[in-house]
Amino acid sequence: MKTLVNKAPRLALGVTPSSAALSRFLKGRKPSSSILPHMPAELVQTIASFLPMPALGNLRLTCKELEVKILWYFAKTYFREMKFMHSKYALEALVAMSKSRMAQYVQKLALGPPSNDQSVVIFSGQEPKSAAVRQQITRALYRYAEENRTMRAFGHDAAMIQTAFQNLSAITKMEFLAPTQDCVCPFCSPLSSYGERHLIESVGGGKAGFAPTVLDSSQSLGRLLHITLSAAQSAGLKLECVDARTTPFPDEYTEESQKTGFAAYPLTFPSAPPGERPSDSAFARLSNMKLFLGHHQDTCNAGRRTQLVQRLVTFFDRAPALESLGFTFQEGHGTFECLKQLTHSPPLWKIKRLELSSFDFKCTELFDILDPLRNTLQTLHLSFFKVDDGFEMLRWFRDRMTSLNEVDLEHLQEYPTPARYGSAALSLQHALLNSYSNSRYKGDSIGKFFDETIDKWMGHESAQGKMLLGLDDDSD
Repeated sequence: MKTLVNKAPRLALGVTPSSAALSRFLKGRKPSSSILPHMPAELVQTIASFLPMPALGNLRLTCKELEVKILWYFAKTYFREMKFMHSKYALEALVAMSKSRMAQYVQKLALGPPSNDQSVVIFSGQEPKSAAVRQQITRALYRYAEENRTMRAFGHDAAMIQTAFQNLSAITKMEFLAPTQDCVCPFCSPLSSYGERHLIESVGGGKAGFAPTVLDSSQSLGRLLHITLSAAQSAGLKLECVDARTTPFPDEYTEESQKTGFAAYPLTFPSAPPGERPSDSAFARLSNMKLFLGHHQDTCNAGRRTQLVQRLVTFFDRAPALESLGFTFQEGHGTFECLKQLTHSPPLWKIKRLELSSFDFKCTELFDILDPLRNTLQTLHLSFFKVDDGFEMLRWFRDRMTSLNEVDLEHLQEYPTPARYGSAALSLQHALLNSYSNSRYKGDSIGKFFDETIDKWMGHESAQGKMLLGLDDDSD
């Protein structure tokens, strides 16, 4: 019988081997006999979680065993959720990725922000001293802009998205992104999507970019939404969530026009194939949808508004599983009429969660909108909103919205105090309403919150009435 010989150097417990001994030990091992490939996959993935992207890529290239064990962690970390800018450079990368084996792991895809590349070139504070370098960067940026303009003009972006979606069958969530910077400087933005770093650091040399300007219809996220939904329908994707609401811009029309362009392109949805039943629809599994209503003519003009509502209702009818719906409004005129027509349409009576952002309504208008949903709506989220009487709103919620089990009130804006309350009520109104702004109430806490807040205000109203009549608290 052969005796197994341990080639490892024998050292006393706690003694560290010298570099020479360790070198002899490693040289004596056979190729691919490292201990790491033989470790359990869980341990290898834990080690991989501490590595930066370049080191992780190098580790995957060392041997097939490690590549297989790291694949799940690598795909989950870098490919489960992916973001691509709306530019030729980024969409070409999207197509290339869709043809790789990583395509099967992508579950959420975000598109945006728009490239906003049709304005003049501006330099940051680090403008190069050399005129030749400035000219070179300027030429590169205008060439980049021309490539994107040609792509959009001939519909190449739609063709690339269509091609990519044929292989991205695991996608269930879609999101559309606005730029993340808070100022107009193109160099302050955190780089979130693939293609942004290429524009700022490679094309612009880290020194130049395009001055923000109003986006045209070809750059609009509204057009990108239309293209993407059509491609998803063609590829047979089973979408469950579409988030095109982006960031609310309560008072800045110009800001929205420069960042998302929804004002330049009306909301449009793909047509249903002839003979399609809702259960067979490409959007049969869609349960959550958020939209941005920013096109002026679609909401302000009565005829166009009717057409918009018809497009929305027709699309929602193709999504029988739709339970959560959100709207952000850029246009104030016609918003009430649009929402009222929508909520009075049968396809919306199944909605269990409603999110409304950036609106200014009278209480009676809000009640008209919500009344058809009072027996089915379970969650109501209001943000960046104004109402003329916050306590009348709460009282109506308590007495009429009997199915509510969650209320989320966020960023209540200043509003005019109702004239019947008088100026003396102003400070108490603000104090009480601010106590529930940016708050979320669930289950039994909703009724308690409604009762306590309304009782405080009703007590104040009673005291104010006695003062006006010249009565004190002890009077009969």
